[in-house]
Amino acid sequence: VNASDYEQGLAAFEEAYALDSGTWRRTGTHGDLLTIFGTAGLTPPEDLAARTGPLFLEAIKIRAAESHGDTRIRLEDLEIRLLESVARPPDGQIAYDRLFDLGTAYLERKAYADGLAAYRRVLKDNPTALRIEIVVPRLLALPDNIVERYRTIIKELLSGIAELVNIGGRSLDSNVLLGMAEISFQLRDYDNSLAFDKKAWSLNLSPKERERVIIRLISQLGRDDADAIIDFIVNEVNDPRKLSGLLQTTHLADYNQRWNAVDALKRMGEENRIDWVAVYILDLQHGKKCSIRANAAT
Repeated sequence: VNASDYEQGLAAFEEAYALDSGTWRRTGTHGDLLTIFGTAGLTPPEDLAARTGPLFLEAIKIRAAESHGDTRIRLEDLEIRLLESVARPPDGQIAYDRLFDLGTAYLERKAYADGLAAYRRVLKDNPTALRIEIVVPRLLALPDNIVERYRTIIKELLSGIAELVNIGGRSLDSNVLLGMAEISFQLRDYDNSLAFDKKAWSLNLSPKERERVIIRLISQLGRDDADAIIDFIVNEVNDPRKLSGLLQTTHLADYNQRWNAVDALKRMGEENRIDWVAVYILDLQHGKKCSIRANAAT
């Protein structure tokens, strides 16, 4: 393949793949395609871009599959350059749909950096190709250490998805919203976690889904800035399980958790259910300030 007979060379690759895509794996033809484009630095003519992009991205996907989770794979400048050359309307949507599929394939093979980078590029350049119902479960399935390592890009993806929902009018079902709330919670992005939980709560949640939200909300009562959480629990969470969860929290050693739960129960008119003796004993045992212990003693 060279610049003068680009179409002829492309046709040969297309024919080989059409005859037997398995040949690409057995003979390394997909590697030849990547090497040739990389060595020659070729950019497809505009009239051939739509044909080149899918074939090239298929070759990349095969390479990812053969890596068996080798995280050293990268979306190289070569691949990005070719993607840019094919991402022209009206064929650009096809290219980004395939890049999204490529990102998913990378994540399946535990090439986390590449998969997340592909998703981020789709979100940035062609967000209509980002299939949220696929992205969120993939993010939820990431190991905790991977979430921590790539927290910046994951937060960027979540923010982009939230913008698609708030501005672009994309609708999400409860599973996706709850998944986004959970991922945000893992990232310690508590404001967004609460925002997604609020959106989810406005839908017709199942009893089990409602329980998930209540558990996540009550677990955040230890924060110094828990006012928004308390407001939401008291005013909007109309589920009897919040009462038992709050009462259990008044028996925890953490001061903020315990007393924020007390505050919520008092605002709900349920202070008579509180075991005040147990609350003050915990203050005596675990209070870090003399004023807390002195108040408990009196």
